[in-house]
Amino acid sequence: MPPQVFNSSIIRLSPPISSKLNNKREPKRIFMKITKIKIIPFLVFILSIISVFRFLKISVVTTTSHPPPSSTTLKDNPSENSILTNKELNLLSNLISNKSPCNLLFFGLEPEYINMSLINKAGINYFLDDHPSKMEKLNTSSINALFYKVEYERAAREAFELLKYARESPDCRPGGWNKCKLAMRRLPEAVMEKNWDIVVVDGPDGDREDAPGRMEAIYTAGLIARSGKKEKGQSTDILIHDKDRMIEKWFAWEFLCDDNLVSTKGKFWHFRIIAQHQHSNSTMFCS
Repeated sequence: MPPQVFNSSIIRLSPPISSKLNNKREPKRIFMKITKIKIIPFLVFILSIISVFRFLKISVVTTTSHPPPSSTTLKDNPSENSILTNKELNLLSNLISNKSPCNLLFFGLEPEYINMSLINKAGINYFLDDHPSKMEKLNTSSINALFYKVEYERAAREAFELLKYARESPDCRPGGWNKCKLAMRRLPEAVMEKNWDIVVVDGPDGDREDAPGRMEAIYTAGLIARSGKKEKGQSTDILIHDKDRMIEKWFAWEFLCDDNLVSTKGKFWHFRIIAQHQHSNSTMFCS
């Protein structure tokens, strides 16, 4: 028989049992160390994400369950249907109260402005608007005011060309009225005859390029303030609403002038123009 070298070879080549066990344990230890090192930051990351989600959940629930007090909401917007904020209403009401009884002219017809005319009960209140339906909806029987329907001939999209024309045309100087394209030719004579103490421009709507813009109203307000009928030292306060819109900005600066700006509240610009003798012969609105 050939010698049985197979078994003896296995015995020689096989490591000792203790050595095998040590070799098996060593990788496990190394793996456990590596695993511990890697898992700690991972756990921290997971816990951080959970904390963030909990915070967001608490914030959402708190916001939903506890809305801000109604007084805070009313401070910025008195009612859902109101076009004026509380700051704007205060500016207008304080101005009218200080000047009442006075001559008060509105371009635009809104419930808030009707209420303002109640402050000026002993004065004269005129409203000019291009929407007769507004007058029908409002109960004006107990109000000391006159309402006139007016027509605006120029669309908002014409604003830039009209501004360029007004700067170049001598017909649009302060002394003019009916010659300039910006002039409102169909105004009631009563509007032209009075010396207005306060003029509020919040009409026409001017909210679309094909709708009538406020170019004519602002230009007319500038003419009214510089009327030759006013005595030297008399002033006209002009409030322009929606000062954040381009047309209102352009035409207010052009015909009311930044030197005459008194204050700004919300979307109102408040100008005060003091009459001078030379205004009737002036060739410029602004110096």
